[in-house]
Amino acid sequence: MNDTFSPSEKLYRAVHETFWIDDRLSSACFKDKKGLSVNRSFENRDNEAIRQLENSFSTKPLKAIVSIRVHQCTDLLLKTKYLPEINNEFHSEIHQSESIISLSTGQAKKLAKSCVFEKYYLN
Repeated sequence: MNDTFSPSEKLYRAVHETFWIDDRLSSACFKDKKGLSVNRSFENRDNEAIRQLENSFSTKPLKAIVSIRVHQCTDLLLKTKYLPEINNEFHSEIHQSESIISLSTGQAKKLAKSCVFEKYYLN
């Protein structure tokens, strides 16, 4: 795997109950001062990418898995970085820019409105 992202590549984000307000996704789901963690699809199909993400969060109950495409990040001038971890070769992060990690409130709101719900979990 390399650090080049295709514009149509999906980036998956696990969503926990804490990110739900009145049955809707909070934009806080896309805010993280350490870097917005996502899993890139690379060449995986949706079900393979979702299964890999589920395995990463087996100890925490999930509410949903959402996705955004790299071009949506590019349109918001966000920086997508491939940052594999020892136990997760698909781990990547979305940063506001090359030098600013956390997304702005406006950027987080736009991602929350434009993300696709890939899978819901009933609790």
